[in-house]
Amino acid sequence: NNLGNVYTYQKSYPNAVKAMNFSRGEYPPLGTKILERSLSFSYASRDYKIKIPYNMNNISYLRFHPQTDLVVYSAAGLPSWASAPLLNQLKAVIAGKSELEAVNILLRFVQTGFKYATDDQQFGREKFMFALETIYYPYSDCEDRSVLFEYLVRELLGLKTIFLHYPGHIAVAVEFKGGVKGSYISHNGRQYTVTDPTYINATAGMTMEKYVGVKPEIISPE
Repeated sequence: NNLGNVYTYQKSYPNAVKAMNFSRGEYPPLGTKILERSLSFSYASRDYKIKIPYNMNNISYLRFHPQTDLVVYSAAGLPSWASAPLLNQLKAVIAGKSELEAVNILLRFVQTGFKYATDDQQFGREKFMFALETIYYPYSDCEDRSVLFEYLVRELLGLKTIFLHYPGHIAVAVEFKGGVKGSYISHNGRQYTVTDPTYINATAGMTMEKYVGVKPEIISPE
């Protein structure tokens, strides 16, 4: 597991100009070793418990996946055997809710259902996590939560999203169909409201105080 430094060949080959692509079209069939994690959160004085399966074979496979662009983690989503139970449980929680309240519920789930720790604290190195890893590992940080939250908004509500890359921080912004008060980002003629899954108990439109007035880099998952 300790490979040391890896060097690329310094000579030049004609037409060797493409970057290596780590995109996942689908999760590989690695056999099943299914376990389950139970997550709890509260919203509007109600308590919820969400149970999510994960496959230890997938976790082992992804442990040393080369770190790559954020959009690769976003596009990977979850395999169907994990997404179906998770989405069905959350779909029941947000049933009948307005678009804004549904997003706020999903925010609260990701903000408080998972414990926070930096990658250095948990792994001793920088590691972006796929949504399936966020479900498994005891801790997660801003980019991990943003990938999971963006996936839930996209799958459950069908809303367009972008990632916001602040100095040392990743958040999400959502394009609501109706007007929403609060901080927003304009991108390609569309208005996206800031939604930060690491800003504990913040609702849509709230930006962390340290990033108020800071213009983030926009990363589009499309």
